[in-house]
Amino acid sequence: MTNLPDSFANLDWVSERAKCTPFAVFEVLRSQVQQDMTRRNSLNAQLPAHKTFIFLSNGEWFAVVYQVLGQSKGVIFRVSPTGVVARDIESQKPICEGVLVISNDGQCRLRVEQVECDLWQFRKLALHELFFVNQEVVP
Repeated sequence: MTNLPDSFANLDWVSERAKCTPFAVFEVLRSQVQQDMTRRNSLNAQLPAHKTFIFLSNGEWFAVVYQVLGQSKGVIFRVSPTGVVARDIESQKPICEGVLVISNDGQCRLRVEQVECDLWQFRKLALHELFFVNQEVVP
């Protein structure tokens, strides 16, 4: 295997995987999801009537939600023993479940089904429908 760059040939994958913990990834996701929500709210503010998303959080979970007709719509994220799960708040059905892996390029990623995802891709899977589908106008 002489065609591999030295950085990959000598990658200490055991140490990298040990640092790739569910809670560490969950905390990074918490910050990134909050930034996504803030960005989406700033885009919504340009519309005459829009819904405003709010961020809720405690140590075990965080969520992006909005209220419509007295009900909460949103996505809740929870840390799991193997990674992170994003669920619909109303039905509690999983939207996506990411299992931690060290990818072939040596990065900590979430595997959803059989696809290795960067964190932005996992966030997109979890939040796309909430942010961009069924955009009913909420006064």
